[in-house]
Amino acid sequence: MKRLALATTGSALVAIAGLTVALVFVRISLDWSDALPYEGAVTERRYIIFILIALGIFAAGLLCAVLTFLRLRKRR
Repeated sequence: MKRLALATTGSALVAIAGLTVALVFVRISLDWSDALPYEGAVTERRYIIFILIALGIFAAGLLCAVLTFLRLRKRR
């Protein structure tokens, strides 16, 4: 039971860290993008790229959380 609690807590912390990194990336990239002049389609394309990168960061964090859970659960 203790191993399951450790695995759950550890994987939750990894998932939260991945989400935090994604949110920090979005905040920094939007601040940088807002410092540039608005150029219509170019700016909109940039925002879509930022969203895709942030989703990739979050997906990688979620995958790491699942792998962390599986490894800590099986640990002896």
